[in-house]
Amino acid sequence: MRQAFLLVTLMAFGLLSCDSEFVDQTKGGENTALLRAETYIAWTKIQECGAESGILGLVSLEHVAFTSLPLTDGLEILLVNSGQTAFFDILSAINCEEVLLALNFGQESAECSFDSPVCKDGLLSSCEPIGAKKHLITTDCSLFGLQCVNDTCQLPTCNGPRCEYDMLVTCDENGLEQHFDCAALGLACGRGADGLQCIGTGDHCSTNELDENALISKCDQESVVWCLGGRQARIECFDITDGRRSCSYDWFNKNKDVPPDEILTKYLTKTCAPIGAECEDGLMECEDTIIKICIDGIFQYLDCQAYQFQTCKTADGQAKCSGFGN
Repeated sequence: MRQAFLLVTLMAFGLLSCDSEFVDQTKGGENTALLRAETYIAWTKIQECGAESGILGLVSLEHVAFTSLPLTDGLEILLVNSGQTAFFDILSAINCEEVLLALNFGQESAECSFDSPVCKDGLLSSCEPIGAKKHLITTDCSLFGLQCVNDTCQLPTCNGPRCEYDMLVTCDENGLEQHFDCAALGLACGRGADGLQCIGTGDHCSTNELDENALISKCDQESVVWCLGGRQARIECFDITDGRRSCSYDWFNKNKDVPPDEILTKYLTKTCAPIGAECEDGLMECEDTIIKICIDGIFQYLDCQAYQFQTCKTADGQAKCSGFGN
């Protein structure tokens, strides 16, 4: 098992770090598991260079997750797909000068001294510590399909909920658009009992057990099946994760009264549960120069030296690649 995952990881890194064909890592499965693991590697690298995050926050602990389920957050999907070149430039960088070049999207960076980021005319300017100095990082918001909002690149100001095909657009607490990709899970965007939401694509159904078309939330082999927005919904856990996750009969047996909407919004990682039992998701360990990251109950093996680190070390209970740029 270890050799297989190590080989897959290194092959994927080698292919995607070069001038290769675009690979959408947001769709779930092995590529998404690799994205999650390599986000931690990239964050470790920029941290060793003195930065806290990069690519509009994509390279940060906030985006280190331990599941191969498809990405559904519209902003995160935009950052991953539009920032792929910069992301892999960080992974392949051999020193902090190359990390800085990647963070500034391939452009040489000037020194700077201002504190707060400024976003004007679609360009975000921030002064980031890299090495012993602070450097100007300029981001063209439009390259990510974003615009200047409150001195950051962000989705637009919200004018009310709507469906953009099968992307559900709602308003967050700051009055900005929030996107949820229903289609990523095989769902549609439509009108349910409480307004616009992700809904199923199957037959009409009801959550009332007394109704003729009642549908009780359940597993159908590897798939989660339930009534969502008045339509039968089905998430093919096994297929969308390349066989890494499956519907949890045990979870449904223990949680019979969970509201249907919460199966999607709160409990998807529980209902589409990991098949692997090798480790607990999020566990990280070192084995010589290898960092082992548990995703879907399976260890991903990444060789730190392939990412230009010297080795893997554990400090304060946290395993990390170490010795970059030395």
